[in-house]
Amino acid sequence: MKELSKVSVIKFVGIDLAKRSFHLYAVDGEGRAVLSRKLTRARLSVVVAQLPACTIAMEACGSAHHWAPLFRIFGHEVRLIAPQFVKPYVKPNKNDAAHAEAICDTAQRPGMRVVAIKTLEAAGYPGHPPPARAGGAAAHRADHPDPRPVVGIRH
Repeated sequence: MKELSKVSVIKFVGIDLAKRSFHLYAVDGEGRAVLSRKLTRARLSVVVAQLPACTIAMEACGSAHHWAPLFRIFGHEVRLIAPQFVKPYVKPNKNDAAHAEAICDTAQRPGMRVVAIKTLEAAGYPGHPPPARAGGAAAHRADHPDPRPVVGIRH
């Protein structure tokens, strides 16, 4: 199950994201497990780049919005799934492998709602500033003064 020689049959991949280690779980078109691997941050992009074009699913989080554009560049379809939709499919033993499998199972469900992937600007990548308010915070405070009275100050 850990051989990369079977990668040509991969249809869906579920990735459990964490800070230092990631778990990748892949199935073929019939739902049979083809690959289950624990990877480091450095190895994740290398392994995903070697996979044939397939659907990659991850729980929607800040890290997923980082990885999704990169996986799209590699030619994969990326689905971000809200954690509350993954939870019913997690098996009793709570570990990274079981969570990656649950993410993969959830991605295969017809009609599963997905979270939109943030643009580079919204994700806050260097060189792509986040959207700013017109006029900044000072202008916002001037337009919306604090309605609470200041206590303890005599005029």
